[in-house]
Amino acid sequence: MSEPADEIAITGIGIISPVGGDAGTSLESILRGESGVQLLPESRQDKTPVRLHAPVDDAGLTRLDRRERRRLDRSVQLALQAAREAWEDAAHPAVEPARLASIVATGVGGLLTIFAGHEHYMSKGHVGMPAFIVPALMSNAGAAVIAAEFGAHAGSVSLGSACASGSDAIAYALRLFKQDEIDVAIVGGSEAVIHPVTLTGFAALRALSTRHEDPCGASRPFDRDRDGFVLGEGAAVLILERRRHAVARGAHIWGKLLGAGATCDAGHIVAPEPTGRWSAEAMLKALRAACLTPSDITFVSAHATGTSNGDLAESRALAETFGEALSGVRVTAFKSCIGHLIGASGVVSSALAVAALHDGFIPPTRNLENLDPEIDLNIVHGSAHRIKQGAASALINSAGFGGHNVAVVVTRE
Repeated sequence: MSEPADEIAITGIGIISPVGGDAGTSLESILRGESGVQLLPESRQDKTPVRLHAPVDDAGLTRLDRRERRRLDRSVQLALQAAREAWEDAAHPAVEPARLASIVATGVGGLLTIFAGHEHYMSKGHVGMPAFIVPALMSNAGAAVIAAEFGAHAGSVSLGSACASGSDAIAYALRLFKQDEIDVAIVGGSEAVIHPVTLTGFAALRALSTRHEDPCGASRPFDRDRDGFVLGEGAAVLILERRRHAVARGAHIWGKLLGAGATCDAGHIVAPEPTGRWSAEAMLKALRAACLTPSDITFVSAHATGTSNGDLAESRALAETFGEALSGVRVTAFKSCIGHLIGASGVVSSALAVAALHDGFIPPTRNLENLDPEIDLNIVHGSAHRIKQGAASALINSAGFGGHNVAVVVTRE
């Protein structure tokens, strides 16, 4: 039996996103403020009132073989791609299988497999229906495939808390460490739900941007002229391990996971609680767990979808959380570059945040031209902001339909 829980190191990062097929390319693109938003192919533009999306380039799926591309749902493919990169980046940590867990979140799961199966049935009936359709569409498929790949016998867990799912996975892993159940965790979030049905559904909620004439300028969190988010896809995986375990094997440490906190608005199924009260409480819980004060935070990776009500509620939550320290805390919004990756958002944002801290920069928020006069935040925009040497920490804020609020705190080594 290992010693009680200690500091948790982040030793591996894997990302596949609309702006890059790996972690390094994704971070470099976002530091430059590049956009992964584009118009749908012309053949699909007549099927939905919204024609914007932020897809992953298939050329980035370099770590998958033909059989995996054929049998796995796209969300699982993205998760596996990111997991293999992260495990390699962590230098293949040696760990007892009974002390290794796979925790991979998704807000929706194998939706594209479900749609493809339905189309097959409507055109051909049961004849030729793929035998692997059920395991491909399961929401726990990503966690299960990754557990099988790396022999994670401590548990295979899939969490579904809408757009807060990824951050929830990180918080869950932290609890396992504290309960002394694991020494290493493969923690990820993945989503691939760009489809006419989802686009039309989100459009019906008036949640999506319709800035078709300017795709790269469509996702504009906190801007006065924002009109909704852009649906994206992608995945990220973090390798978490006890710091003493990482140091003993000479691993490179990107940073440390300090704490997490979660609450629920327990109100409207899609609208955020307008005052941001419960989102603020989640952030305060995370700060308390991390043994930090608001003034210790260098920057916030905001959930910042670019919806009118969501951004206002989050700005109020940040004001309540940071109080007098608010003006000294910089804020950035990754969705301005990569769109909204739904259940993958929290892990992608956490991965980008810890890598940015490690490298000494805060990425800029793209498309912020006119700050909403009701939002009083110190938002990084225009270009990346250099962080001084020394202690630096980031708070990653997430929210999801159903009132989910989850915050995660990371720091550089």
